[in-house]
Amino acid sequence: MPSNYEQFYVKKSNEYGVQTVMPGVDVIIRDVNTDTDLVTVQTDSNGLVAAGSVSVAAGSRIRFRVENEQGLAGSVTQVTT
Repeated sequence: MPSNYEQFYVKKSNEYGVQTVMPGVDVIIRDVNTDTDLVTVQTDSNGLVAAGSVSVAAGSRIRFRVENEQGLAGSVTQVTT
């Protein structure tokens, strides 16, 4: 039973707090409830992860994680619809 997630931009801040988008970055989508990876998507040329769907029940909490970007990692969490 697929459910949907919203689009968002992947950005990073430099030492001055200026944010820039991150094009062509792999983003791992993980089911927080079962602690399993679902799929890996990639940001487009504008740093956008397009809206989409994953195979979890509606109302599931999923985490989008960027791994090892210059030694750092970041994530954002959404509840699917």
